[in-house]
Amino acid sequence: MSSKFVLQQEDGTVAGGNARGEGAIDLQLERSASNGVASGRYSVISGGSANRNSGGLSTISGGFLNVATGGYNSIGGGQQNTTSTDYSTISGGQSNTASTNTHATVVGGYSNTASGLSSVAGGQGNTASGNFSVALGYQSTASGRTSFVVGDTGTKATSDYSVAFGERVSSNNVCEISQGARIQVDYDTSHHLAMLKADLSTQASAATGNIGSYNMSKAAYAAGAASYKFNVDYQIFIIGTSGTTTGVAKGDVFARSESFIATTGTWGGTAPSYPGITTPSVISTDTVGAITGAEVTYSLSGNNLVMDYVMPTFTGGGTVNARIFVSFKAINLTKYM
Repeated sequence: MSSKFVLQQEDGTVAGGNARGEGAIDLQLERSASNGVASGRYSVISGGSANRNSGGLSTISGGFLNVATGGYNSIGGGQQNTTSTDYSTISGGQSNTASTNTHATVVGGYSNTASGLSSVAGGQGNTASGNFSVALGYQSTASGRTSFVVGDTGTKATSDYSVAFGERVSSNNVCEISQGARIQVDYDTSHHLAMLKADLSTQASAATGNIGSYNMSKAAYAAGAASYKFNVDYQIFIIGTSGTTTGVAKGDVFARSESFIATTGTWGGTAPSYPGITTPSVISTDTVGAITGAEVTYSLSGNNLVMDYVMPTFTGGGTVNARIFVSFKAINLTKYM
C-alpha cells in the first residue's frame, strides 16, 4: 500500500479529519467538517481551509470551501468552487462549477458553469452547456454544440455551431452569427448570418420543396412583433442528370442576390403596418449554362421565415440532381416599427 503525507493525526473529527486516501498529500490544517480532507487516491490539498478532495488523482491548490469529487481534476484556488466530473479544471474565482460532462473548464470569475463536454466558461453567471461550447462575459449561455458566446445579460447561442456577441441577442439557428447591443431601453440593430444547404436528387422539371427555415426571434420589448430585413444570396448547382433532359445540363448554375423585409406578430395586439413579406428586390442574377426557371421562394409560418426551392424547367422527361446553398444576413428592424 502506498504511503500518504498528512500534517495532522487522522481521528475522524473536525480537528484531525477523516482518513486520507492512498498516496494522498494533505497539507490543509483547518476544516469545517471531518470530511474536509484529501480522501481520494493520490489526491492533493496543498493548503487553504475547509477544502475537500475525494476525486482520485485530483488537486486543490488552496482556497476556501472548494470541492473536487471527480477524477483527475484541478482547482487552483478561490472559494466554493466545485468540480464533479472527470478531467475538469477551475482556475479560481468563486462559486464556479464544472459538472456533468468530462473535460469542462471554468477559467475564473463568479458563478459560472461549464457542463458540456470540453466546454469553457468564464466571467460572471455564464453557462457553457453545449458540448465544445464557450461562454464568456456576463449571464450568457452557450447551449448549442460548438457554440460560442461573448455577451452581456441574456445573450445566447442555442443552436449548433452558432455564435452570439453583444447584449441580449440570440443565435437560434444552426451556423447563425448574431451581434447587437441594448442601448437604454431599446435594441440596436442586430445582425444574423446563417447558411442553409440542400442536396436534392431525381428532381423533375419545376419541382418544388423545402430547404429550411429561419426563426425570427422576437424582441421582448416589441410585445410579440418581429421584423427583419433579409439580404439573401443563393446558388442552385446542377450536379447530375439522368434520362433525357433538354434545357439543363450538369454544371449549370443559377445564382441570385436579393433583399426583402419580413414582418410577423403584433404590436400590443395590433398588426404591424406591413405584415408578411415584401416583394424581393433583385440585386443581381448570374447563370452558367442555359438554366431557366430555378429560384428560391419565401413564406411565413408563424414566426419562421420558410425557404423553398423551385427546380429549373426542362423537357425530355428526365431528372436532375441539384445542390442548393442559401446564405443570408437578417437585420432586426423591430425597433423601428
